[in-house]
Amino acid sequence: LKSFELSVDCEGFLHKFWFNIAFFERFLIEKLMDVGVEIGEWKSSGDHPFNRQRTVRSLHPSKISFPGLPSHAEVRSKDLQCNLERVRVKETNSFRGIPYSDYFHVIVEWDVKARPLSSNNNGSREKPKVAVTVSLDFKFLKSTWLQGTIESNTKAELMEVYELWINFANEF
Repeated sequence: LKSFELSVDCEGFLHKFWFNIAFFERFLIEKLMDVGVEIGEWKSSGDHPFNRQRTVRSLHPSKISFPGLPSHAEVRSKDLQCNLERVRVKETNSFRGIPYSDYFHVIVEWDVKARPLSSNNNGSREKPKVAVTVSLDFKFLKSTWLQGTIESNTKAELMEVYELWINFANEF
């Protein structure tokens, strides 16, 4: 879906973008125009000390305007966090208030790896960076002939969302 680099190490990525509720909340409200944003606290999950989980709920504006459709769709996601050398975040998003929303979940996975440090020509070390890959998958709970449309529309919207996220992260 999207690959990019950020000038931060893995631990900095976690603290600046995932553990920082203010960053996430501002992104949802200011950039995505979500309303009713609720971000839960991180809680331990599983045996590993770095595995954490939280629930995020927001009302996302609908891109489609049609009589009888709500202006916003409810989005709920749970995130899972893993070790500091390589960060993996898995968001499982479910929706309410849009047609066929009970038919599928959208799964977004972030894979964040530290880039090797190198020296510049003048001998100084460059700033730490991470390489980020965001991938997309769907879990269909019911069969529908609209599966291809749901997948392509969601992918197109998420490509825009992550372009906004990259710009916002670089400004933050």
